[in-house]
Amino acid sequence: MNENVKTAEQRTFKSRWENFWFYHKFAFWFFLIMGICVFFAFDPFGDHTKPDYNIGLITEKSWTPQHQNRLKNLLEMYGEDLNGDGKVVVNLTNMLQPQDSSSMELTEYETYKMKVYSSFEGGDTMIYLLDDYNLRNYGVVERLFSRMDDYSTLPENDELTSEEVDAFDLEQIGIPWQNVSGVNRHPFFCRSKTKLYFCIRSVVPAMDDDAIELRDATMAMFERIRNNQPRDPEALEQLLKDSEYEYTSSTAALKDTSGGNIY
Repeated sequence: MNENVKTAEQRTFKSRWENFWFYHKFAFWFFLIMGICVFFAFDPFGDHTKPDYNIGLITEKSWTPQHQNRLKNLLEMYGEDLNGDGKVVVNLTNMLQPQDSSSMELTEYETYKMKVYSSFEGGDTMIYLLDDYNLRNYGVVERLFSRMDDYSTLPENDELTSEEVDAFDLEQIGIPWQNVSGVNRHPFFCRSKTKLYFCIRSVVPAMDDDAIELRDATMAMFERIRNNQPRDPEALEQLLKDSEYEYTSSTAALKDTSGGNIY
């Protein structure tokens, strides 16, 4: 008797579940997928810090994440808390632009090219660091950066010859990064053979009030970089001290594993 009742109840539950699944399985999968999408869209475990500054790094060779992070931490010494969240955050984006496009897949090269031009067209990135090749290309040929003497745009002259481009003095439109206090004393950068230039984007024609306000704040940061005026000199000294310790430790480790000098 009891076994019959239990069997009936089990059948009843099973039939109810089958009936529910038959009519609602599509809705179930729909809401499950939507829930997963919403979860990853909001990414509760990710970093949602809004940057105060966006800075572009355009180079022929890619930088390691560790090296990008060192430069990011250094540049934050010259910024201010623009969004009022209690900290200065720089978003540094490395955009690879090799002189020889055949050094990578065509689709990859075109993707980086689009990323660079999207950055130029937007109004949220004003400060850039470029190597010699890319500054001559984007600064001298395409005239996308301001002059250093008065922040005016380079005149739209006739197209320059390759000889004129090569002979152009890049310090007219950029500050050598090793002229900046902090960079020229940072153990990972002062020994670098790479020569980069700090540049400021020329005026974008269609700029709304927010973009103009951001440009003014970015210009103030650029002036602090140019005039070697960190926001907190003591904090910069501590950063350099910690970086020297990191450099010494990493250099010693490489020597131990390689059996000789790393240079």
